[in-house]
Amino acid sequence: MLNYNLTAQDVSNIRETLVLEFERAKFLSGQSVMLGLVPFPDGDQWCVRYGDDIMNGIAGFGNTPEEASWDFDKRWYENNLGKEK
Repeated sequence: MLNYNLTAQDVSNIRETLVLEFERAKFLSGQSVMLGLVPFPDGDQWCVRYGDDIMNGIAGFGNTPEEASWDFDKRWYENNLGKEK
């Protein structure tokens, strides 16, 4: 039987590390990252765009580059789920 004698601080640190790693993995698996898209400033927000323009492509917006990436991923899946491949 393994006995690590972990303190409450040890458990807290392990939990924090696991949460951060989960968030990192979730972000890296996002479509905007998989496509290699780079957020860019657009007015007072950030934009992630796939396609020539927002009318003919998919775009996500947010107050930070990360928020724009999350918004893009959400819109990507809304536009692509259910379509035949």
